[in-house]
Order: sequence, then C-alpha cells, then structure tokens
Amino acid sequence: MDHTKTQAYIDRIWDSSIVPELTEYIRIPNKSVAFDPDWQAHGHMEKVVARFKADRDDAYREFIDKCDDFESEIAKETAMQHFTYNELEENDVELKKLQGWLEKIKKLDFYGGALAVEAAERLKGCESVLDAYAHRVFEAHDENR
Repeated sequence: MDHTKTQAYIDRIWDSSIVPELTEYIRIPNKSVAFDPDWQAHGHMEKVVARFKADRDDAYREFIDKCDDFESEIAKETAMQHFTYNELEENDVELKKLQGWLEKIKKLDFYGGALAVEAAERLKGCESVLDAYAHRVFEAHDENR
C-alpha cells in the first residue's frame, strides 16, 4: 500500500466532504443554549430535519437515475436481441447493487424522504424488467419449454 497516495486520498476526502458537512452542521445552533437560547423558537430543529430530508432526497434522486440507467441497459439488450446468460448475470449483479444501495439509503432516512416511495417503486420496476429479460434469455435457450 502506498502510504503517500492513501494519505492524499484521505486528505482530499476530509477537505472536500467531511469538513464542509461538519461546518454546515455546526452552523445550525440546534438544541444548545450556548449558541442560541431560543433555538426552538427560531426553528433550528426544523432546519436540521429539513437538511436530513434534503440529503436523503438527493440520494433517492441519484438512485432513481441509476434505475433509469438499469432499465435503459435492459431495453438496449432486448432491442439487440442479446439474450445471453452473461448479460443476464451482469444485470443481476447490477440489480443486487441497486437493492443494497436502496437499503442503505433507507437506513439513513430517519424522517421519511419525499422520494422514498418513488425509489422503492422504481426498484420494483427494475426487478420486473430483469425478470422479463430473464424469461427471454431462457426462451432463447429453449429452457422454458
């Protein structure tokens, strides 16, 4: 392991992701009379909750975009009549990644992001599209007869 490259990577992530998030979190004087004795009246808790929801919705939005990509890939393979076991396996691996990713997002969704239901529906759509593709693969290889 190259210690210099590893340290550079850690420093870059720290500076570009972690420090800005901590700074933003600290900026909201929630539940501390040391920052704002009237924190509740000033709506700081609502700001924190809104931030969490916005972050989850960003994650759900990115997830939904990946579902679009997944469905487009299956449509492309179907249009080309490329019904192979290798493609089915590759797409099954991608579906499993999507399933795991959505579970991770949901675990962090403490306040019910607005796009949670849409993301779950889109995952079901991906599962259905892959199931239909799998049937086409098996038909192409005379396995459903």
